[in-house]
Amino acid sequence: MNRVFASFAVTAVALASLTGCVVSTEQPPPAEPVTGASYPDDSMHGTVQGAQESTEAPLNVVAVDAMGHASTTDLLDGTESRLETLGVPTALASDGRYVFASTRDGLSIIDSGMWSWAHGDHFHYYRAAPRSVGTLQGGAQATVTGSALSTSGGTGVFFRDTGKAVLLDNAELAEGRLKSVFEVDAGVHKGLVAPLGDGAVVTVAGDNGTSLAVQFIGSSGQPVPGTETECEDASGSANTPAGLVIGCAGGALVATVDEASGGAPHYQRISYPTGTKAEDRAERFDGRKGRTSVAAVAGNHGAWVLDVREGTWRRILADVPLLKVSAVDDKEGHVVAVDTSGRIHVQKLNSNDRPDVSKPLLAKSLEDQESLAGVELVTDQQRAYVNDPAAGTVHEIAFADGARIARKIDTAAKPVFMAVTGR
Repeated sequence: MNRVFASFAVTAVALASLTGCVVSTEQPPPAEPVTGASYPDDSMHGTVQGAQESTEAPLNVVAVDAMGHASTTDLLDGTESRLETLGVPTALASDGRYVFASTRDGLSIIDSGMWSWAHGDHFHYYRAAPRSVGTLQGGAQATVTGSALSTSGGTGVFFRDTGKAVLLDNAELAEGRLKSVFEVDAGVHKGLVAPLGDGAVVTVAGDNGTSLAVQFIGSSGQPVPGTETECEDASGSANTPAGLVIGCAGGALVATVDEASGGAPHYQRISYPTGTKAEDRAERFDGRKGRTSVAAVAGNHGAWVLDVREGTWRRILADVPLLKVSAVDDKEGHVVAVDTSGRIHVQKLNSNDRPDVSKPLLAKSLEDQESLAGVELVTDQQRAYVNDPAAGTVHEIAFADGARIARKIDTAAKPVFMAVTGR
């Protein structure tokens, strides 16, 4: 057994009791709508303009090279298509349908044409032709937070270098148009705009380039009185069926829509376990879309898993730093990570089984930050995907089968940056 992963496994089990977490062996409930989201009624099924309903998730890998050339590869039949060229990217984000590339000219947006639509306890899947939506002006350093659905609600964009906070209208995005619900000047700082209900939770700038608090801004573009709450140094956000998660210095802030208060948010704080060091806080949350658990790298000492529904943290330690981590939130509680030597770690939270670790997959050591800054990890129900920018390939990983490499996907554009759409 790998010595590093022995520590990873044993410490995870031990810390479960220390942090008060309850480990369940039952199948997690199916995906639920995020509170405040709206859904078309049953008569809308199969009538999305320009789209064709599919019987299974139309997963595609979108690859973007260093010059902004983009391509998409269908994971079901291997079909490759070239997409419109973006500006030179510095970062890439995705909500499972749209691909958002930060460039010096603003945020360039591609509609992959592939998405999943949550409808209560089941999903509908759609395919349409990919297209460029355009470029949102506002700055060169964009932080993007998506909604539960790509066809309703909004997408939050915060330009850190200018302080411009934008909530895009997803219904307009779905029609290929850039239209904002609101645009406000939130001040230059490390901030975010996180969609919730008919508005968004937006950070309030402090004096040191970080946030002091968050507040809810409604669809009118005005802050709603009484909705400001403390959130020092906000970093990382994710929409889950159990609520909107925002990372703060002392833990996580979970926001849900309070219908009794006219759609204003209700906040719940989930503090870190006693003794957590500042350098080990979560700064980015990742997990399988539509699930209620998310994971985050914990500094140089493993990972956090946050169960949003239960309101609990679980710490998993490792003897090597992790680069990316994602919670699958399935029956076994799989957590998938990439470490700094390019290996895949797979831990089952709901089992005493030893963790699995792959051989190094990436062409260069992750100490070469310039060439591997775009490495991304995406998890779905049965597979995980990791891009290797140096080798120009994407690895598909059967995480439940001993971290087995199921296949290598060669994309038309070199995957310096990667997203997986159709989720």
